[in-house]
Amino acid sequence: MALTHSNTARNNAMDGIDDAVNAGSTDAQADFVFIESTGPTDLAEINLQNPAFGAASSGQLAIAGTPLSTSADADGIVDTFEIRDLDNTVVIDGTVSGTGGGGDVEIDNTSINSGQTVQLDSYSETAFP
Repeated sequence: MALTHSNTARNNAMDGIDDAVNAGSTDAQADFVFIESTGPTDLAEINLQNPAFGAASSGQLAIAGTPLSTSADADGIVDTFEIRDLDNTVVIDGTVSGTGGGGDVEIDNTSINSGQTVQLDSYSETAFP
């Protein structure tokens, strides 16, 4: 038999992730960082709102204020991302692909040039069943 969890438990778990992302005191806000893993090189860093996510609902957490954008800091092919807390500690990481490519995050253009606008249209994740 598969385990199931109440929506309250799932929401509490996801709100705990938001608490972890908003923890720390070094920076004013958490960051969503697009990375080329072969360097690794941070290509673009988007400052998130504080709190970074809205309240969890039906076990799902979504980044607040999207779309969010920034200018790229370096050239490269983005293939991974990190969400870092206020002390720049990685809380969440995953893959990035082009639209339809099946990454945890999909963007329209994975080839990034310094100064180019990089936009995060949305990001969400859902807790266990």
